[in-house]
Amino acid sequence: TSFPTNLINTKGCECNLESALRVQYLRLLHNFCDRDSDNYYGRRLLLAPSERSFVFSDECDPTSVRRPLSGRKGLLSKIIIAYKCEADDSPYKFWLASCTESYLRGSSPREQWFVARSSGLVEYLVEDLLDDRLHTAGTLQTAFDLLGELCKGNV
Repeated sequence: TSFPTNLINTKGCECNLESALRVQYLRLLHNFCDRDSDNYYGRRLLLAPSERSFVFSDECDPTSVRRPLSGRKGLLSKIIIAYKCEADDSPYKFWLASCTESYLRGSSPREQWFVARSSGLVEYLVEDLLDDRLHTAGTLQTAFDLLGELCKGNV
């Protein structure tokens, strides 16, 4: 049996098998991170070894000035970069934010600080929310949810 290459959910939808697979992968990452505190080790695998070393070193100080890390980026950093690059109407933007949010939930204050400051995510979210362009309700909700998780008493 052959499968259709384009799946249509609604009028104007341009979903295809590759898009569906990307969303399912992001949902898998979301579920992987979205566990209680018993999954610290697994969640931290989304950081590159150099990022993990930095996060748990004395250099990772919330009072210090943000500095970009050199070296290889982990999957979480790549997810944040992709989130910041996606258009508002992208089918992936919500799931990229959702993966980041689920990582943050239950993470240590140092990990939350790392995500907030080293990636420029807080600055991006604030600038995005203050932009005078017309935002969709879903885009606004996603950005506020992510910003709220970043600011939950740790950052």
